[in-house]
Amino acid sequence: MKLLGITAAVLAVVAPAFAYSKTYFLTYDSFYDDGHTSLADVTCSHGEHGLLTHGYTTFDSLPSYPYIGAAPQISGTDSKYCGSCWEITHTDSYGASTSVNFTAVDAGEDGSDDFSISLEGMDYLTHGLAREIGLVSIIVTRKSPKACHLD
Repeated sequence: MKLLGITAAVLAVVAPAFAYSKTYFLTYDSFYDDGHTSLADVTCSHGEHGLLTHGYTTFDSLPSYPYIGAAPQISGTDSKYCGSCWEITHTDSYGASTSVNFTAVDAGEDGSDDFSISLEGMDYLTHGLAREIGLVSIIVTRKSPKACHLD
């Protein structure tokens, strides 16, 4: 019985860290589509939280590629959000929802509160309509790194 109480207490503290959900907007940036792009070219390259530091070298070396891009939580180099995993869910005008697990590798544009993903990633979420739509509303939920297959 004590073990059950301890487990519940631990989950009460740990679960909220990854259960955070919020509505944002999502755009695409074809910069994230070239898998051979070096991670040295993004904000999250070096430092304790840097992706190069953790052994990843190019976009396509990340297990969640092409579902990578910029997150507004990343304010600069070595942000604690570098390499963070997010479930991005888009619900279309017919009520159908599509989700992907996304790895944050870059800072968003200054002052932007939007996420940005590869064109391929946004096409998946919008059923091939990324260029036509351009900007969509999304629900974002923070996930554990394992959800994006990161060590």
